[in-house]
Amino acid sequence: MVLKISKSNILKIILDELEEAGGAMRDKDLFEILRRDIPDLSMKEFIRYLLILEFNGCIDVSTIGENLRAVNLIKKCQEKEESSSEEES
Repeated sequence: MVLKISKSNILKIILDELEEAGGAMRDKDLFEILRRDIPDLSMKEFIRYLLILEFNGCIDVSTIGENLRAVNLIKKCQEKEESSSEEES
């Protein structure tokens, strides 16, 4: 049985994994980590989630080689998440 994970939870998982890795990862490494928790996640869906986060100013994705991208966490997004967590408390 595969559990369905909501879009907002997947976005949060991506941000959490980036934060644990010190704020930067290669896209392929991040995808493999996510696939452990979400086995049915396709590369196409993964790229879509990265685009959402990049559009919202949470990450920066840059090309570092042929078929290789660096995903970097942006500090202002971390601060925004921390302040929303404090408001919930």
